[in-house]
Amino acid sequence: MKKGEKLKVLLNRKGISPGEFAARLGISESSVFKYYNKNSFDSDLLEKFCSELHVPITYFFDEEEKTGNTTKVKGDHNNVASGINSQVTILENDIQAKETEITHLKQIINEKERLIQVLMKSNGK
Repeated sequence: MKKGEKLKVLLNRKGISPGEFAARLGISESSVFKYYNKNSFDSDLLEKFCSELHVPITYFFDEEEKTGNTTKVKGDHNNVASGINSQVTILENDIQAKETEITHLKQIINEKERLIQVLMKSNGK
């Protein structure tokens, strides 16, 4: 699967529209649609995607090569991660990303609860 297709799938899975994603990155929506057809991204752009979407960079790499009790995740002839220690690091990064996402969602809930309180007070007057 192309990296652009993986981006599209991830955005859909997270419920993020191309327009919203473009706004978050400070790019045009048409750029996001162009990314859907790309097979590779430069490392800076890929890091932006991963940071904004809270996924490890390995999400975008297709090939997995199993060797004994370790896994090498490769893409474009560059090893991204290999061995048990790297797997632990990847999992730790994924946990951190999930914790960041949870914190963000809690902030959204708190803001909505405050809005409900304000609306309830204004309706009660």
